[in-house]
Amino acid sequence: MKHTIFFLAFLLSFSLIKGQYNDNPRIANSKFNYVDGKIEISYELKNCNSNEKFFIWFEAYSKNSTLNVQTFSGDVGYVFPSGTKKIVWDLKTDGVLLNNTPLSIKLFARQQPQNSFGKAFLSTTIFPGSGHRQVDGRNNYLLGILGYGAILGSIYTNKKSVDNFNNYKIESDESKRNAFHDESKKYFAASVGLVGVAAAIWVFDYFRIAKLHKKTASISPKSNSFDYELLQVQIPEKMMSTRGSPPDLNANLSFTDENGNGILEALETATLSITLENRGKGDAVNLEVKISDSQYDSELSFKNSKKIPILSPQKSITLNFAFKAGIDIKTLQHRFKIEVIEGFGYDMDPAFLNLQTFLYQVPDLKFAGLEVNDAGTETFALGSPDAQLQAGEQIVLKIIVQNAGQNAAKEVSYSLISEDNNIYLEKNSGNFDKIEVGKTKEIFVKVSPNKRVTTTDKLPLYLTLKEKYGRCNLIRYQIPLFLNQKTSAPKILTLNSDVDKLKSNVAKFEYSSNKFNTTENLIQIKNPVPSKYFTKKRKKSLGIVIGIGNYETLLDAPYADKDAEIMKEYFEKVLGVEQVLFFTNEKVTSNKLKNIFKSYGQLAKNVVKGETEVFVYWSGHGVPQKDLKKTFLFPYDGIKEDLNGTAYDLDSLYANLNGLGAKKVFLFLDACFSGALRKSATIAEKNLTNERAAPVRKYIPDWQRNPNFVVFNSSTGEETSLSYDISQTGLFTYFLCAGLMGKADANNDKKISVGELNTYLSKNVVETSRKISGTQTPTFSGDEKIILTEY
Repeated sequence: MKHTIFFLAFLLSFSLIKGQYNDNPRIANSKFNYVDGKIEISYELKNCNSNEKFFIWFEAYSKNSTLNVQTFSGDVGYVFPSGTKKIVWDLKTDGVLLNNTPLSIKLFARQQPQNSFGKAFLSTTIFPGSGHRQVDGRNNYLLGILGYGAILGSIYTNKKSVDNFNNYKIESDESKRNAFHDESKKYFAASVGLVGVAAAIWVFDYFRIAKLHKKTASISPKSNSFDYELLQVQIPEKMMSTRGSPPDLNANLSFTDENGNGILEALETATLSITLENRGKGDAVNLEVKISDSQYDSELSFKNSKKIPILSPQKSITLNFAFKAGIDIKTLQHRFKIEVIEGFGYDMDPAFLNLQTFLYQVPDLKFAGLEVNDAGTETFALGSPDAQLQAGEQIVLKIIVQNAGQNAAKEVSYSLISEDNNIYLEKNSGNFDKIEVGKTKEIFVKVSPNKRVTTTDKLPLYLTLKEKYGRCNLIRYQIPLFLNQKTSAPKILTLNSDVDKLKSNVAKFEYSSNKFNTTENLIQIKNPVPSKYFTKKRKKSLGIVIGIGNYETLLDAPYADKDAEIMKEYFEKVLGVEQVLFFTNEKVTSNKLKNIFKSYGQLAKNVVKGETEVFVYWSGHGVPQKDLKKTFLFPYDGIKEDLNGTAYDLDSLYANLNGLGAKKVFLFLDACFSGALRKSATIAEKNLTNERAAPVRKYIPDWQRNPNFVVFNSSTGEETSLSYDISQTGLFTYFLCAGLMGKADANNDKKISVGELNTYLSKNVVETSRKISGTQTPTFSGDEKIILTEY
């Protein structure tokens, strides 16, 4: 009895001790921390064989809500259980925002079955039924026993068959011989049958292995279909904040359409590019750029939203929004609102894109005229050629067609048919890729009426023209061709495009925040590359550079002093001016201005007649006189009520510069004389003098007749010269610098001529000004062949 009690007590204590040492697989030492903007999760797998494979995953929660977990790395997925494991979760990229809110993480692990088809195949080949475990099945050794039993049985019966056959060969008794022969056949059949059974067992087992392998491979590693226990652990929650230092978002906006006219026309595509830059110290997270339209047109398609998970400090990203106009788009003025929204509320103020759409301008394919050619190798005339068609002749008929519509006709096909079998036609069909607005095309057809054609009416010849969209087809037009008559002269129409009426409504941006700017492929004009003239200076050349951005008595002229700083470099490095005098802001007083330019002033004293090349640049205000008879350059301390006494008359400037007797004079004026403030996309227009615009007069012939007197003016007298916010210069000065830096080199000869610079300025200043505010048209006078610089 004592022994029994002692034995039971021993079993109980052993079971309790064993219970304290759980040898089942488990997740241990799990924890997480927020490190460098990411969550780091560490854990260990205990009580596992090192060759066992586990599938690891995790879930994250905040306030009982499941969080988006997509971006992670490290020991997640399939892992082996040795050592400490680490998972790194980039929750900012996944758009998870935490602002002193609880975060909890649940970690899961499930042992994965073996699924090695190669090992299973090898085991089954050696012994059927023994390879199932390698593909997560249960081994069935009975198959192997049956398979090898069948092989042994086949060997035994084959031996019996051979023995009986040998007896058959030596037995002389006919009845016994027959008995041995029958027994041999019976055992042979049994031997073959057993071989077939053995083969079937192997094939059957191969099939089972393949099926098990496919089934196991198709099951999700998280599935409960496996016989392994799901391991999980809830890591204690922590209060967490992913909000760091504030971001500082800035945006650059750009809009381009296919033909570059700033109007989105039917069947045209365009791109709105938004480059976001984070200039702050903290990440911008969960960014969303939204585009909304003030008008609805089902024929205008565009993507209205794009998301950026994270934009790190000092990084930028460009988003392109494609616009597409359908064929039935309406003519409307659209106002697109551009919003940049940040996850923690560091949003940008909205900006706007004003965009004109223009309905499909229908081509108009018309018959314009005929010409008969009865002289040539492909013709046959009865008698002398007379440019008429007679029965029995063969002519080449030229048919002239014109596009008299407002849009190019694309993929135009043509055909000429005869409804009289006695009129023969050759080369009477074909196509054109495109017929532009107002343009004509010629169709050449061989025509030969036989002697049976006697009509005096128009011949039954019908012309059909079809274009890609079927909006302007000319169907079965009977051409005015008669026998024995000359054709009328072709009638070609002169056309003007309706889209020109909308030029003032080109695409432009509006915004009030200085965090936005606009540009189309901004050219870096600062720090110019020296030209050949930098080393071989223009001998005895002299430059005057003046820029007044801050005025004592007038509103400031934005960026004008910065213009001067940049142009001083261009005078020296690009134009090769030997001596440059530089004045800005308060240094440009009324007296100083007069002392520089008067006929016996500072400039005149330094000019060697016939040898010195003079370069003058002015950026600042120009103002008209009340009676509009004169315009003036306005100095820092000028008085608008006393322009004659304090400002500098433009007539006098031209006359004095022309009177220097210099070898050449180059004058660059980035000033307007409309009396308006130098406005931009962010600077509103204001009237400086309360006077209306004065046209820039065509100054008297003295200097205009001088071929070596070159003048570039930033705008006409009725227009405002604009500032260009993105480059922080005047618009004219920006393109002046870009042109001198090589952009104006139209023929790529490494030389910039006065004519090339004028062409470049005229095109680019006008196009860009329309996208900012109104139109600015540079003016020019001088010899276009003069070379300004070389590279």
